[in-house]
Amino acid sequence: MTHDPFCSDAEDFLQTGNTQLWRGVYLHDLGQGSDASVSDSLYHALRKGTEALLDAEPEEALRLRRILLEANPYDSQALALGLKALRRSRDANAAGRFYAAYRLSYAEVGERLPERRKDFLEVTLPLPKDPTAQAQR
Repeated sequence: MTHDPFCSDAEDFLQTGNTQLWRGVYLHDLGQGSDASVSDSLYHALRKGTEALLDAEPEEALRLRRILLEANPYDSQALALGLKALRRSRDANAAGRFYAAYRLSYAEVGERLPERRKDFLEVTLPLPKDPTAQAQR
């Protein structure tokens, strides 16, 4: 695939699904201003990409989990994806520490997560549909 110099990495990602294009959080305030629907679409696609990589590439899923949680530390879907990626990487201790740290973070803002990460994963809903899908109809 040749790179179009006038096409952004965000556009390339949405067209190809190549998660390697992500290096950090989406800097929506650069360029022509911010558009929440662009950011929502990008992060929705990144969550879906992360979910698709859980079995085949758990290390890449872990990297993407960091980006998702840096963008929104209280994203329960990203937290669930991170736990699933850690479980697939076979590092139960890291999964326990990760979940304990997030339980504390959530508690600081008055949110209670289940004590056990297994219970959290059972109550966390599947990824929602694309947030822009209704707007495009």
